[in-house]
Amino acid sequence: MNHRITRTMPRCAAALAALSAGCIAMAAPPPAAPCPESAQDYWKTFRAAAMRGDLNVVADLTRFPLEIIGQLDDSEVHHIARNQLGRWWPQLMKADPGHEFVPSTMRIFVKAHPRLLDSFCTPEGRQFSVANWTFLKQAEGWRFVTASVDE
Repeated sequence: MNHRITRTMPRCAAALAALSAGCIAMAAPPPAAPCPESAQDYWKTFRAAAMRGDLNVVADLTRFPLEIIGQLDDSEVHHIARNQLGRWWPQLMKADPGHEFVPSTMRIFVKAHPRLLDSFCTPEGRQFSVANWTFLKQAEGWRFVTASVDE
């Protein structure tokens, strides 16, 4: 083997390793902030009502009009009133959360998450998202504000 190549290979390998480490470090997301306990408490109540289909409690924990959008960029935005929630609820629970390679439903996703993951919450602690549902901290407390549905 050529001696020039054997002396250069370790330096190239070291340079490649350093470059790779730098790229990995640059690509790593910032650490997630823990979700506030108030968000965890709200989610526990909201999740239980959602899984039971208790739309009175879900509605009490929702800001109306609730904004519902399709998953395509040019989808129509619907602003639904409290009395329309029952008509939309089955579609909201059947929507694909978009977090799996295999199609799923929000019902399955919600059931699988009894607690909020830190990655669901924004660093400032005033918003969290559970798949395609968004919740905001408001003066009256946490509220369900936006959801996406399949088209």
